[in-house]
Amino acid sequence: MGLGAAPEQIAAAEQRLGVRFDRSYRQLMRMCNGIERLGPISLFTLDELGTSQRWRDAHQFMYFEYFLHYTPTFEMRGETMVEPEFYPPPERRRPVVIGYDEEFPTQVLCNFSIDDRDAVPGEVAMCRYEPWLMGQLDHCLASWVDDAESWFRDGDALASDPLHDTIITLQHAVALDNVVAARRCLSTRWRATYDHHAPVVMLDDIRTQLWPHGSRPAPTTPVPEPPSPEATITVEFSRSGWAEPTITAIIGAIVEHHVWRIDSWTWQTP
Repeated sequence: MGLGAAPEQIAAAEQRLGVRFDRSYRQLMRMCNGIERLGPISLFTLDELGTSQRWRDAHQFMYFEYFLHYTPTFEMRGETMVEPEFYPPPERRRPVVIGYDEEFPTQVLCNFSIDDRDAVPGEVAMCRYEPWLMGQLDHCLASWVDDAESWFRDGDALASDPLHDTIITLQHAVALDNVVAARRCLSTRWRATYDHHAPVVMLDDIRTQLWPHGSRPAPTTPVPEPPSPEATITVEFSRSGWAEPTITAIIGAIVEHHVWRIDSWTWQTP
């Protein structure tokens, strides 16, 4: 968790986004300015809202690839289909991306008032396909804490985040032009190199490194877990139809916030 936000940070974020945060969200940000890895859930810091590359990627996906081309005909509340009530947003409300769920991945949005700080706290929704309505933030936090305790107690934190899965997720992300998922697979160091580049430039550069000569190699066997939280491993990949059907990559990896991230990727020359 981050340190609590100052009133000036709260006001600056509200001005950037054109909303007024409700009581619940302001209280949370005053206690901890952002949460990294509450189980699979992370909430952006106030300084990231409207500014950071990972926030812009999530915002761009939600507004220009999701809401712009697709208006949900129904939403989910628990296991029940309901009429749309989150998007299009209620009058004088605006949905803002406040975090994400690493496991699926899914964006976390909240419908804030655009002009009333004393308004009833807005609905929180998990958005990947149709919005999944979660209730107000206080209820969500209690649910996320319970889920996180179970997640770590049952060992899911380790089972759902092996290095092999991160490698496969990164390959799928660049194949599907999923900027958000691709960035989440990269280390802080590697991710920062793209902070001032357009998403398409980032994806093209990663493809160049992951797909030698346009091929799309896949690991020949499951990647073993490194014994330490920072490692350089050798991984054999296969690519059918090529004169050299197997090639070897040297992959640098590091654990950040309990998740394996890719820090470097180079191919061995024959």
